[in-house]
Amino acid sequence: MSNSYLFSLWADLLRPSEQLFVLHRAATLLRPFRQTFCIILYLPRKSKDNPTSYLNCTSGLSPATPPAVRLIFTYVLTLRCMLPIRLAILIQPQQNDHAFTRRGGSKNAAVLSVHVNKAFRFEKIDLELQKEVSGKIVDDIFRHAGLAKDDAPECWEKSQDRLVKGKLLNTTLSTRITAYSGWKTIKQYSKTAMRLYQQTGKLPCLPAHVMISMIALLFYRKIRLDTASMKKSSPNVLELFGAHDTTKWLRVAILTSEQVGHESFLVEVDHEMVAPQVRKEHSGSDNFSIVTTTEPPISIEALSILAFDTLKSNSEDESHRESTASTDTDDSPIEQVVTRSITRVQALERAGDLINQVRNPDFDQFALKDKMGLWLSEPVIRVLPMGLRKTVLLYCSDHLPDWSVKIKEHYFEDRDEHTWQETIQVAPAEQVYGKETLGSLLAKLKTIEANIHPTELREATLDRDLATFARKKETFAEEMSQQRQTLDWDLEVFARQRQALEDTSDLETLWGWFQSAEVNIPDVLRIVMHARCSWDTLQRLSDLDNVQN
Repeated sequence: MSNSYLFSLWADLLRPSEQLFVLHRAATLLRPFRQTFCIILYLPRKSKDNPTSYLNCTSGLSPATPPAVRLIFTYVLTLRCMLPIRLAILIQPQQNDHAFTRRGGSKNAAVLSVHVNKAFRFEKIDLELQKEVSGKIVDDIFRHAGLAKDDAPECWEKSQDRLVKGKLLNTTLSTRITAYSGWKTIKQYSKTAMRLYQQTGKLPCLPAHVMISMIALLFYRKIRLDTASMKKSSPNVLELFGAHDTTKWLRVAILTSEQVGHESFLVEVDHEMVAPQVRKEHSGSDNFSIVTTTEPPISIEALSILAFDTLKSNSEDESHRESTASTDTDDSPIEQVVTRSITRVQALERAGDLINQVRNPDFDQFALKDKMGLWLSEPVIRVLPMGLRKTVLLYCSDHLPDWSVKIKEHYFEDRDEHTWQETIQVAPAEQVYGKETLGSLLAKLKTIEANIHPTELREATLDRDLATFARKKETFAEEMSQQRQTLDWDLEVFARQRQALEDTSDLETLWGWFQSAEVNIPDVLRIVMHARCSWDTLQRLSDLDNVQN
């Protein structure tokens, strides 16, 4: 059926008012193409006899545009020559609802700026463009964490896929967070993280792709939060993003996503760790990862996520009310002076391969800047050997000038060990053990912790796991022994029962008695004999029965 014939039916069967109504409905369906639509409707009404001359206005459409959509454009072009009404008002973008454009025949997602299209629904655009917009959101969040796609490509892909599958772009300002398609996933991961926190006491953290989806919801789509209802329905999410401020570990979550395996994990802080290290542990039936890191928490203020500030303040207010209700005593922190020390061997071990990479043309020196900044400290500088200290000074002169000044201050020192004192703040002693007891315990703990290398901690954890495994092995061996004893007893009982069933002498005697008495053998005896006797026995008894008859 040709377009001209369909248009004839359109013009003959529908009055102008009806055509206007149909166009209004079509405009709703054609919102993704509204820029071209507006151009068509603003065309001057001329060339009335040749309406198809306007068809070149549709040349900006994709070749993949469905024929039905092209047909509606044709109707609008032709109808524009007939109706004196300017229809553009039907489809003009609203405030913060920008039109789509095309440049050079390719999609331009820049005009879909996530900062200005918060109230616009994207469900009418194709999947490819949704992925492009979601990718730009992930790029922006990575950038605020000081990273790029190449730093964690698998995490980037997982995050983009999470936003697309969760239908992030279908949300608007009026959407409740509980109506988000990926909300159940966020709740589940938050529940797991808080359960691990309660079991171990370490800092809980969400996997990067889940954290990114939450940031995108609250910042890029401005989803509304109802903290009052969340306290009942989603307390784990509220506590995780509030009191624990899990977003500060976004950079760590991204960098370790491949090792952690996109699961909730725990964080422990070691201020002298050069790069994040991941180890696996288990508690009960839970297997989880613990990330040891010195990565400074990123500032979420750069993201301007006001929603997180609300979550955090509400959670902290609640915690404050609970603490003030439980005690009226002075909770000011107690200062303790502790002694720390570091040896040359410890400093070199913590540097790892960094020593061989500095000033090495085979490595990108600028890329080593973060690792070097994390490793260097005044105690480390004081115990470095002279040759390495000179190499580090040359590197810092080019990339870390502040550290080069500090190295020059201690350049001529030559010591194998450096000891210093630090003032730390501990929790109020009255809450648990009393001021002197708690203060001394914490001071001793800090002193011991400073002298324990992460390798020793991992070895201790491994020894504990081996001991646990050995105990489980012994328990399993005992259970297997009991099972074998039970099985042997069952086999013995079964053997006696089988032997009893195979002994049919009593039944044969009874059978012979009935024959000698010239009495018909009962059917029940025949059934029992057929069930218990061998084929040879049955044949012999049958022959005797035939002879008797």
